[in-house]
Amino acid sequence: MEIMRIPLNYGSLAGIIYFAVFLFFYIIGQNPLTEMGFLFTFWIPILFIYLGIKKFREEVQGGFITYGKALGQGTLITLVFSSFHAILIYLFLVLVDSSLIDAVIAESIAQYEKGAEQIRGLLGEDAFDEMVDRLENTGVNEIAMGDFFGKFMGGFFISLIIAAILKRNRSPFDEELATDE
Repeated sequence: MEIMRIPLNYGSLAGIIYFAVFLFFYIIGQNPLTEMGFLFTFWIPILFIYLGIKKFREEVQGGFITYGKALGQGTLITLVFSSFHAILIYLFLVLVDSSLIDAVIAESIAQYEKGAEQIRGLLGEDAFDEMVDRLENTGVNEIAMGDFFGKFMGGFFISLIIAAILKRNRSPFDEELATDE
């Protein structure tokens, strides 16, 4: 169970802090579902994945950790973090303010319209219209799932890098000394 304690703690803390920043943006009148919020929160998963893997290495693994175990811990922290945050976003949009979805849709359509000619040229008129229709029908489920997958993929990529930084294999000479005694 020790293997799960650290990812649960660090993933939950990351999710709560990320959501606190989400609420801060909401309170000051900014839409926290836009890219502006990302600019102020990208460091949260990096910090908690790093600290969680390091704590696991030092406290559970005796100061050593393979790349695979480090990646596994980072992925578990990411899974907890992204799930926790997506659930909080879902509950917020359902219980508090679903109008944020309309603002995201309007902003996205405005972005599409800016590059409409290029998009139509690449995809064709029908594909562009279908894309706008799908966007207009976006709901709470799509926002929460998109949030989960975006954070999970980003966190997994971060875990790949941090696992490489924090891995520390045992020296083969230490193992020989331990077996000789």
